[in-house]
Amino acid sequence: MKRLIQLLAACIVFGQAPAEGKLNIILFLADDLGFETLAAYGGSSYLTPHLDRLAKDGMRFDSCIATPMCATSRAMLLTGKHNFRNYRRWAHLDPAEPTIATHLRAAGYTTGMAGKWHLGSWEPDEQGRRGPARFGFDHYLSCMVDRENIKSREAPGSGNAYWNTSLIRNNRGEEPLSDIHSEQAYLDFTRAFLRENRDRPFFFHYASYLAHRPFVRVAEPGPDDFNEHGNIKNFPAMIIRLDAIVGALRAELDALGIGDNTLFVFTSDNGSDNVREASSLRSAWRGKKIRGGKYHVSETGTTVPCLMLWQGKTAPSSSTRTAVDFTDFLPTFLDVAGAGVPAGLDGQSLLPVLTGEQATRSKPAFTWGSLDGSNRVYHDPLRHRASILHAVRDERWRYLSDGSLFDVAADPLMRQSVDAGISPEADAARTRLRNALEKLRDSPSILW
Repeated sequence: MKRLIQLLAACIVFGQAPAEGKLNIILFLADDLGFETLAAYGGSSYLTPHLDRLAKDGMRFDSCIATPMCATSRAMLLTGKHNFRNYRRWAHLDPAEPTIATHLRAAGYTTGMAGKWHLGSWEPDEQGRRGPARFGFDHYLSCMVDRENIKSREAPGSGNAYWNTSLIRNNRGEEPLSDIHSEQAYLDFTRAFLRENRDRPFFFHYASYLAHRPFVRVAEPGPDDFNEHGNIKNFPAMIIRLDAIVGALRAELDALGIGDNTLFVFTSDNGSDNVREASSLRSAWRGKKIRGGKYHVSETGTTVPCLMLWQGKTAPSSSTRTAVDFTDFLPTFLDVAGAGVPAGLDGQSLLPVLTGEQATRSKPAFTWGSLDGSNRVYHDPLRHRASILHAVRDERWRYLSDGSLFDVAADPLMRQSVDAGISPEADAARTRLRNALEKLRDSPSILW
């Protein structure tokens, strides 16, 4: 008995076993970071040593599908449901919709969030909860840049998402942030959360603004870094800063002795940007210079980097081409937490893939949008439903609801669709994916 007490005391001191033995979960979401920017996916334009190490230590998903826009991807990611079931208008999610945080908090987790929210509900409810707190997050620090009040640099809290902005912490009033980069504030908040909750199971969602426009300096601001627009020359440094944050979080977990008991997931909400100061952005990828695909329901717009690490469970330097989408994250997290997966979700747990028990699966990934780069379908899908293209994706093929089929394993930039009758294999894929899409679109409930 004395020895047992000593062992339990050691666990408490060194933080090696959260309460009830549950796995901690960190979900890191980058913003506008296409797969072509990372060396782990064949990119060669930017320095990403910490993300390279994450890929080396864990599993790389080569066919992870989001939507081509940030708010829509976030709604899909947090609810485990496709947008046509619960997304009605831009940057808004019904507070009655359960999220990852809602479910994990019910399973005994402490929940936290830092960074970009972009799903509305900033008005306090009857309990005084605002923004992320209305969706299951116990603690949060976020920026109110999505509230149309950031036009001038004249006053604190009116710059951009990075410099001279306003933050809101745990339902309190706005905090002007004029002296440090906002990502430093988010990192400090996250570190404090990890330290305070090292001895209990937690879920933390770090939603970085990097590397979203404006492309501004990340160290010390210049006179032009408080504006709505930036300069493309700053983009590489933004990638370096993003990568360093990932490294800092992993270092913090290890210092607290809980790295081995934490599932660390890194992904991005959509492909790299291509308008305004990003219009000339080209990144080296597999010997080509390619443009970001944000806004487009294409490979570069919706296939995003995804790296997962669970020490002792994920094989080092492993990878999978099996198609997954953002609805799969919620059931995966509930599965690893030992919690029940509720009915009504579109996703399936990735745990068998993550642990190597299952090499692939038959469920195709789904996304939607347009190919013309227009924002209108994402801002108001109910009004523009006739213009929406729905897409399904497996390991090799991408099928669009206009009938086109692409062999994305051979043609990842979708240069040429595959005509019917070219090959029995392509025809079979077209039929299989079309049927899967029709079945999904016929399932309840459908808003648009």
